[in-house]
Amino acid sequence: MNQKRTMFVLFVCLVTSLVGCGRKTLQNTLFEGNEYVLEFPDSWEIQAQFQGADMVGISPQEGPDDSFRENVTVVLENMPASMTDQEYLDLSASQLKQTFNLPGDIGFTPTRVGHMAGHHISYVAEIPQGTMDNDAYIVIHGGAVYVITCAHPLGGRDAMKSTMDGIIATFNIK
Repeated sequence: MNQKRTMFVLFVCLVTSLVGCGRKTLQNTLFEGNEYVLEFPDSWEIQAQFQGADMVGISPQEGPDDSFRENVTVVLENMPASMTDQEYLDLSASQLKQTFNLPGDIGFTPTRVGHMAGHHISYVAEIPQGTMDNDAYIVIHGGAVYVITCAHPLGGRDAMKSTMDGIIATFNIK
């Protein structure tokens, strides 16, 4: 994988975690992209082709002091033909460690993403705007890589766990 592309993907995931106020909420909570489907709660806003991501779902603002809107971002990548799934995961974990100064023992673990086999990693990202908890899910299928990132304010992961788990459970490749 091209390191510039991976850094761009990580940057997009961070930027989308900070998007926010003033966007029009769509009535439809089912996002049907060209390749996959993902369902969100009715109150969430869905943006397609947003700042380099294929899509982003953004939670509603919970009040006037809510400076962070939880979100789910999907980025699509082509799987390099010369790379195995494990090499891709190892490289992604390595780049996350380097970018966010994470501990050396962090890595992806197998999980279900919708009805598909996938991989999951949790990490804390410190960026200039603040610190946040992230959960990233990777599904590798048919030469494509689906990188799904759930972003929460630091310490907010548990409060949104059932909502985020519900969104991830709806992922389906067409």
